[in-house]
Formats: sequence, structure tokens, C-alpha cells
Amino acid sequence: MESVIPTLYLYSRVSTEKQTVDGKYGLKRQQDSPDVIKTKERYSNLPVVELEDPGLSAYKGIHLSKGELGKLVKCIDDGEVAKGSIIAVEKIDRISRLNLTKAQSIISRILESGVRIYTWTDKEEYCEDDLPQAIKMLLLLEGAKEYSKNISLNVVGTALTKIKEFYEGKTDDNGNTIAINGLGSNAWWVDTTTGYVKKHDYYWPIAREIVGWILEGFGQQRIAEKLHESGYTPPRKKDKWGINLITRFHLNEAILGHKTIKLKGEIYNGAEYRLENYYPKIVTPEEYEQILEIKKRNRSGRNGKKSRVGLFVGFKKLRCGNCGRTINTFISKSKQVAETQRYKCAGKDDATIKCQTATVEGKIFETALIKLVGTIASLPTKKDTRAEALMLEHKIKKLDDDIVDIENRLFDAHPSIRDSIMKRLNGLAEDKLSFLSELNKLKTVPVTDPLTINNIPNNVIDYTQTEARMEWRENFYSHIQSITTKISNKYIDLDIELYNGNRIKAGILQNKYILFYDDSNFETFHNKKHESFGGVQANQASNNWFGIDRRKNIVQLTNLDDVFVSESREWLPHFIKMIERVNKGEDIFLEPQKSLPSLAITFKKFEKFYGFKE
Repeated sequence: MESVIPTLYLYSRVSTEKQTVDGKYGLKRQQDSPDVIKTKERYSNLPVVELEDPGLSAYKGIHLSKGELGKLVKCIDDGEVAKGSIIAVEKIDRISRLNLTKAQSIISRILESGVRIYTWTDKEEYCEDDLPQAIKMLLLLEGAKEYSKNISLNVVGTALTKIKEFYEGKTDDNGNTIAINGLGSNAWWVDTTTGYVKKHDYYWPIAREIVGWILEGFGQQRIAEKLHESGYTPPRKKDKWGINLITRFHLNEAILGHKTIKLKGEIYNGAEYRLENYYPKIVTPEEYEQILEIKKRNRSGRNGKKSRVGLFVGFKKLRCGNCGRTINTFISKSKQVAETQRYKCAGKDDATIKCQTATVEGKIFETALIKLVGTIASLPTKKDTRAEALMLEHKIKKLDDDIVDIENRLFDAHPSIRDSIMKRLNGLAEDKLSFLSELNKLKTVPVTDPLTINNIPNNVIDYTQTEARMEWRENFYSHIQSITTKISNKYIDLDIELYNGNRIKAGILQNKYILFYDDSNFETFHNKKHESFGGVQANQASNNWFGIDRRKNIVQLTNLDDVFVSESREWLPHFIKMIERVNKGEDIFLEPQKSLPSLAITFKKFEKFYGFKE
């Protein structure tokens, strides 16, 4: 996808899998259009790369997070696409139907990089700093967004009508319930092509066979292997029977016949519709209870409680700064003497992302996070926003009541006024989202003893101490709004933000030293100004805290400033290697433009760093 010379990128996209094979409205129409041939002739001096995103929505931005266009935009952002290259699309909305601000931002980034956009339908070539073109593009993008929104409204309206018919007991002559399409997929073992839900001729027997294997005690991996050995074709055009599909099957109430529809995005107040006996039942209630018991037994320790929990996982607040996915835990060298728990990015196991970050031993990572959270948890909140938050909560409650009222009216509304009701509903929901966003920013945490860190048991980093870890995990995440990290070999970058507005940025060098990136963080760790909030005592408590792992070893991370001179022979070679890696282009820092100059200033007092270039 990268290019060293100007290249023509021909891009096609459709939103649904059905359109991928639809000759009139799908990919084939875009790719075989006479306009495409003319486009190639227009740029005949450029090499051609053809890209396509079948079944990826631009309205939801999925093509940018998972598709080929997203990869191309990343290459452009990274300077890996030659200036003078052309992205050719049918219409400008092939690139984005996100809201106007986001769509404009994406396209501006492309144009500012010296890459132009050509739309073969209207034969327009968009380039940077062309005001008439910019105005035209904004109008087209806004129209495309509104068009997608209207389609979404119509789909929801149709589905709501079908839901009403379901509740009224509508079935076909064989007793099959009416099918509701457009709001999430139906179970893979049923057939809804007739407009009603019936057993799929091919996949229903396979689903029953899976149930039998589960009850026999086979795990997901073995079940996947047995499906492949049996030569069964995976559903939904998948290449193989994935573990995720089998895992979801285990605990999906659809096997009991139930379906839950939730209207997404809070546009409809997150309304849920539970459809009892929507699907034909695959299992009996007794079999389902057996399956739940098997899953519980497999995932729990002997005492029935979840074991080996990660101290900072489970709330989706710990994320990778490289790809944005959550950070999870796994057991390395299981049941061996050297067994340990490690943290890694979920993107490493995702074939579509292949995140290149490293993994880190849990006891090191958790010790660092405890010390850093303890450091800033002792500081006063930046703002008391309780009164403002109460007012917003009152407004949101009022909007909730209005939304529920209008939603109830929607069921019985005449088709001629349904669109206007939907638009009103949409407007109220957008107001609610705005208030929710403001409320989230105003969140505060409970007032706590600034010396709470003294109460944290040192062995909480021992991943076998399930009960203590579960308790303290809840405590930590009542304070933590987000943790972003970039884990590389021998260096870990961290950015922690609490609900009270306090924030700290630091790194872990060689699994031994904590580095702070600027004077404010240094002040946070050592100042004596806020005695009423614990002051130096709280900061010293955080600085001195250490962990004890499951082998009773002490895990201590040292603030580099405390041993700057005394241990310079030990830390300096590692720091120099880290800088060399950065100079070679290795992506180590979350914000290198801020982190590197900050570290350089700190280390300039050390003679060997006088020549370091910021």
C-alpha cells in the first residue's frame, strides 16, 4: 500500500455484505463502471492499486477502523504515500459519512499530505486550499450523512413495526415467528429468507451437534477442531470456525429461543426489546443450566470464584496507545516453575491489527500503576462540580421521560407522521448525548484518605490472591478514568488520568526505574504544599510502596530522580540505548514530541547529555 512514486489508488466500498454481490448497487457496479476505465486513462502515467472495503459502513466509520481505506489513511499520516498520489472514488461519500467535523478532518489530512482525491461521478479533483471545492465538498458530505441517517431511521421504523407484530403473535402457517432484520444479525443456525424465523436446513443440525459436544465437556478449541474435521462449512462466509463464535454460542440466550434488540447510540434512549421464543429452541432449560455450570467450572478456581484476575483489567479503561485496543492478561508458562501473569494488547492476537507492542510482567506493571495512582490520588480535586453535575442529571432525567413518551407514541403513529416523530426523537437524543458528555467531564471521585496507599496489601500484585485483587480492583477503578500505555521492550510509557482531573505521565525503564516527564510530575511526587491533602507524607508513601509477588520476592520500582547520581552507572547505559532506539525510528513514546524534550531537559544536568538533540 505504501508508495515511493505517485500512485493511483482506486477505492470501492459498500456498506453491507448483500451489496458486495449486487450488480446494480454493489461493488461490481463501482469497479466495472466506464468511469473507472476513463479514470485509469486520465491518470495513465500512474501505477494503479485497487482497494475495496466490502460490507464496511462509512456512516459508522468501520471502514476506517477495520478496512483498507483506514490502512491507506494511516500510511498517508505516516508519510508512506508519495505526494502527488490520487485516491479515486465514485463519490466523496465513499470516503466518509461520519459527522461533518470528523469527515472534514479525515479528508483534510489526506489533502494536506499532498495526496489528491478524484471523484469519477462528477469528475472533480480535490486538492488542498481550494475554497470553492471545499464548500462543494462540505455540502456533499453533509448530504451523504443526512442520507445515511434517513436510511437508519427507516430501518429502525420498519423493525419497530415488525417488533409490534411479533408481540401481537404474528406467525406463518407453521408457527414460525416473524423475522426482524436490520437491527443486528439473527442467529446463524436459523433461516429468515422467507420473512419468518425457521430452522436452517444445514446449520441447525450442526448447532445441535455443538450442544452435544459442550455437554460432553469439550472445550472451544476442541469443538472448533471437530467442526473442521467434520468438513462443515462455517456460517456467514467465514473462512473457519472461530473460537469467538463458539464462545458466544455457549452463553447466548438465543439457544433458549430468546432475542434481545437494543437500539444503539442512545438515540432511542437505549431502548431494549426482549423477544421470548423468537427462535426455535436448540436446548432445553435443563441443558442450558448444565452448559452454564460447565462454563463456570472451567473459568473458575476450586472455590467457585474467578481466579487469576488482572488487577487493572476488566473495565476497558486500560488501553494500548499504539492501536487503541484494551490491554488484557494471560498466564505465561502455565503450571511451570516460572509461571507468571503478563499484560499484553488485545490487538496482538487480532489478525486485522497485529499490534507490534511487547508484553510486560504483571507484577512490574501493577506495582508501577499502584505507585503512580497513589501519587496523584492524594492531590486535591481540580474543581468541585457537584452542583453542576446535579443540574445536568436533572436535565437528562427530563429528557429520558420525554424520549420514552415519544417512543411509546411511535408504535401507533401513522406512517405519514412517523418520520417527523423520529426526527424529534433524534433531536432529543442528541441533546441527551451532549449533556451526558458534559456530565462525564464533571465526574468526581469519593473523598478518600490521602494515605490510603498504606492500606494496600503488598501481596496484592500476587495474581493468586483473588479475593484481595477483586476488592482493590474496584477501588482503583472508582478513581481511574483512563490509563493509556505503550509497552515496548525494556520501556513502558504510561498516561494516567483520574476522575478528579489529576493526571500523570511517566515511563518505566528496564523494569526498575520510574521516569517522570516534566517538572509538574516531579512536583506532584515531591511537593510539600498540600499538607491538608497528605502532602509530602502521601507522596512518600507512594514512593516507598513495594509489592510482594507469589514467590515472596519484593518488587520495588525506584524514582530515577532519587538515584540519579548514585546509580547512574546502572541506569545510564539503558537510557542511552533507549534514545538510540528512538533515533532509529522505533515507536516507544505515547507523545514523543512532549516526552523526549522533557526527558532531555531533566537529563541535561548530567554532563553526558549536553549534546543530546531535542
